[in-house]
Amino acid sequence: MSAPEVGRQRGYSLVSLMVGLVISLLVGLSAMGALQSFTLAQRQASGVGNLLSLGVQAESILKFEISQAARGLYLDGRPLCNAVNLSVEDDVLSNGQELRPIDLSWNDSSELTLDVRYGHALEGAAVATLTSPLAEGVVQLASRLRVKQGQAMLLMPPEGQVGTCTVRTVTAISPSDSMNGLRLTFGSDGTHNKMPFESEGSYPEGSRVVVWGKFAHTRFSVRGRDLVMARPLEKQEAVIATGVRAFNVELGHTDGVTEGVSKWTAPRTQADWQNLTEARTQLRAIRTGLILQSTQRDKPDPEGKCSATQEIDAPVIFGDKLKFEDGDACFKYRSFFTVVPLRNLFLSQAAS
Repeated sequence: MSAPEVGRQRGYSLVSLMVGLVISLLVGLSAMGALQSFTLAQRQASGVGNLLSLGVQAESILKFEISQAARGLYLDGRPLCNAVNLSVEDDVLSNGQELRPIDLSWNDSSELTLDVRYGHALEGAAVATLTSPLAEGVVQLASRLRVKQGQAMLLMPPEGQVGTCTVRTVTAISPSDSMNGLRLTFGSDGTHNKMPFESEGSYPEGSRVVVWGKFAHTRFSVRGRDLVMARPLEKQEAVIATGVRAFNVELGHTDGVTEGVSKWTAPRTQADWQNLTEARTQLRAIRTGLILQSTQRDKPDPEGKCSATQEIDAPVIFGDKLKFEDGDACFKYRSFFTVVPLRNLFLSQAAS
């Protein structure tokens, strides 16, 4: 029978427990640091992803609205009239003035505003001739025309004549019969019929009408860091992009000989735009440019410097490099460009 062992201990000593605890704390701290870095990287990636989604959405809206420009205002690339009478309820919007389908303007901070105008009706390219002059708010048409009560119509001088057009709202419709053509009434209670104009315009037999359906005016402008789409006639607006650092357009012109765009220009001032309109420039396309800044700020280094975007790598839009401000290096950016083909538009009034 052997003697029992003396002095052997089981379990862990205090020193080994302390060592294990220290190692566990170090591993936990390392894991927390990695988690924070991963979370920050994930937020930055999410911010860039949101930029992509936001930019694509904004460009899609711009493309749709711009592509509608001039529907019901121009036919075969030429304006239907050199001036327009247009009122909405009790407001006179155009009193024998030019109504451009595309218009540009700049504020004191050189920020661009883009206005787009068009008629909603798909029948906007169908022109009907009057068999009787406009009298007491009633006209008679030589042909059938798909028009509904409450729709807007554009009254124009006879073909070959250039003069003032007038927008009127159809308040009553008398169908055609064996003796009379389709008759339209523009009553005083119509949306576009309530206000008088300095020159009402004369629309004798042989004058023409085109269906607008509903007149649309869309305005895009930058307000602070938001790109806002507004409907001035309906007094509605919505933000379609945030973090906007630049918004501009280029105009694609034709020289009348070359098919498609022969030259691109980027007007930057009201004087540039005025020069183009006075030159009766024909417009084939518009190219929009948008620079968005991520909402997620990059973590600076121990010296307080950021390197998400170097100033030398600042995005460029139509030859203009983004001017960096304090802290801009801490953010990422994305640029978006879209070419929108247009009808062959004249930017100026029709020749008188």
